[in-house]
Amino acid sequence: MLDDFFKIHTGEVNAERRHLTVALYMPLAEEIPFEQALSQLDEDHRTRAKTGKIDLIAVAHGSAFGIQQTLVLYKDRQGYWVYGSEDGVELAVLMDGDGRRYLSGRKLDRKEAMRRWMAGFLNWNCESPGMYRLSYAFVGGRDQ
Repeated sequence: MLDDFFKIHTGEVNAERRHLTVALYMPLAEEIPFEQALSQLDEDHRTRAKTGKIDLIAVAHGSAFGIQQTLVLYKDRQGYWVYGSEDGVELAVLMDGDGRRYLSGRKLDRKEAMRRWMAGFLNWNCESPGMYRLSYAFVGGRDQ
């Protein structure tokens, strides 16, 4: 049972399926200003972002599970996280090209983090088409 849990948690279960890794072009919305991204966060996260304790990377806006949402991808010392007004905060699912979750603590550049974040949503859309209908944009301003 524990083996099954780890296969699902790490994404290894996806690597066992037949798949082909290809370059996939995803449209991006115009970069949004740092201050606009701040407005999507609660007070604690706004303070942490303003003081540089978290690095705001990207925003995804649209519907998830049929509910309108805005999700903010950010990085802190512990890893990559997603803040969502409906869901609170959860560990970001960043997918490697082989269908496994990216679990390294190494900081990624903004484009690579965004690419892997998008891949996580696309992976879930394969299981349940239409689950995520999101538009993605980088956050401008700080630490680029």
